Amino acid sequence: RLLAVVIAIAIFSCNYDDELGYIHILKSQSNLVSAIKCYVGYGQRGLQFSKGISWARTCPLTKYCFEVVTSDINKMKKLIDYPWDSYYYEYYIRSCGGDFGTPLDYHPYKGQPDVYRTPKYVQINITTPKVITGYGGTEMMSLNYICRKPDLCNAASNRYPSILFLSILTTVGLSTFFLIW
Repeated sequence: RLLAVVIAIAIFSCNYDDELGYIHILKSQSNLVSAIKCYVGYGQRGLQFSKGISWARTCPLTKYCFEVVTSDINKMKKLIDYPWDSYYYEYYIRSCGGDFGTPLDYHPYKGQPDVYRTPKYVQINITTPKVITGYGGTEMMSLNYICRKPDLCNAASNRYPSILFLSILTTVGLSTFFLIW
């Protein structure tokens, strides 16, 4: 009976939500979940090289990271002051939800056909403030990805809840076995 109680507690207290990408601790206390971390920045990609500015940032007000892309260098020249080069074929902006005029909580694929999950199918507006040098404005760009994983969109972070649950289950199982034996 002890084993069944411990397993039930482990299952109900640590529930991994794949869509949102984080662990709920006793669902009533989900406000204890830490903020998401995203790679943010902008740059350009070519066949062999890529060049840009990127850094990791904690995003406390949102639950997703995103990357938008365009092949139009003029859109990027209008939005961001950076030495854009026509050698590159793709230009990108990465950030946290809520930045560049995007909504804080956004799920473009929800309730849509599977074709919407194809990269670059969904278009969103990206806005930068107008500055005295003339840069800034709003441009429509293609959504390359949305990520809801808490650790810099790292796929390894998905394994943490399973490993935690299996280690608890193994420990309880072995201790019960040795108690009975």
